[in-house]
Amino acid sequence: MRAWTENDRAKLVRRFWPRVERLGVNQCWPWKGPVRADGYGYAWAVDRLMNASRLAYILSHPEYPPHKRSHVCHSCDNPLCCNPKHLWDGTPLENTLDAATKGRLKTKLTPAAVRDIRSRPANIKAHIECAKLYGVHPDYVAQVQQRKYWKHLPD
Repeated sequence: MRAWTENDRAKLVRRFWPRVERLGVNQCWPWKGPVRADGYGYAWAVDRLMNASRLAYILSHPEYPPHKRSHVCHSCDNPLCCNPKHLWDGTPLENTLDAATKGRLKTKLTPAAVRDIRSRPANIKAHIECAKLYGVHPDYVAQVQQRKYWKHLPD
């Protein structure tokens, strides 16, 4: 991934913002371009496809590096919203906690459950016990212990 030039940004601004319905200053600004099955808009951005909300954040914050590995989160909880006032830069953990707080977390586990799983022995008996306790598969328990899932959660 190469660094974006000022010319890249100028082209993106001209192509991107006309596909956003800019309503009131504090209202959601819905993306009018293509949308993925998960409900998030997307657009081509110089060298790859990006979420429309992430691109809106990048274009509104010139100091923000386009290839920074973080999450652009929505305070409004609307995946199509591109209003920069509704977007914030968060870590994977902050994004997960925000989703859990708003009741959007699509997992049976909580951060406390993950910590409990990781505190137990890494054997099949413990995996089966945790699986029954938390309503997940024993293989998933093993992968949580191995940090293949919930990598962002510190112990």
